[in-house]
Amino acid sequence: MNTQDIKFNEWVMQLSPEQQSLIIDSRRFSEFSVGDIHFENFLHESEPLDSNEQSVVLKAHLNHFSILFTGDAGLRTEEELMSLYNLKSDILKVGHHGSDTSSGERFIDEVSPEISLISAGVNNRYGHPHDSVVETLEPSRIISTNAKGMVEFKINHDTICIRAKFSEYGEECLKKDIKKEPESRP
Repeated sequence: MNTQDIKFNEWVMQLSPEQQSLIIDSRRFSEFSVGDIHFENFLHESEPLDSNEQSVVLKAHLNHFSILFTGDAGLRTEEELMSLYNLKSDILKVGHHGSDTSSGERFIDEVSPEISLISAGVNNRYGHPHDSVVETLEPSRIISTNAKGMVEFKINHDTICIRAKFSEYGEECLKKDIKKEPESRP
């Protein structure tokens, strides 16, 4: 977790001392691995007055696929990330539930996702995802939990399978052309 987040101290007080002792400041690591998944931690400076802009941003690599997780980071953080990192990713977990405070056009062009996953509740009070964000994401395959419910991704070598867990529709699998893969896994 970003222990420098302006809301961290307020939040951590709700935890038991045992739970608090398990927290590791995400800013200590620029990369790490968990099993076969390698993570890049995209460290960035952020406006200390806005907790959303202080979101942890991770790029995960598994087999031939990369997934970018942006938390609730907004347009300001997206601009900074574009100047610091290679954001190109196969899958984008869309920022801030598809709010129009995230997912700027230049950022989406830079990430160039094949699949965009939006995590938003059905009939949520904020109206997420925002129509302009969905329009920006249209070159990719958009999967939104407000329409599909819980979504499961399975990655095996050069194939990713997507299944809406509570849907009558079956699994859809996409095969990646790994011959065109320009960058190697870190």
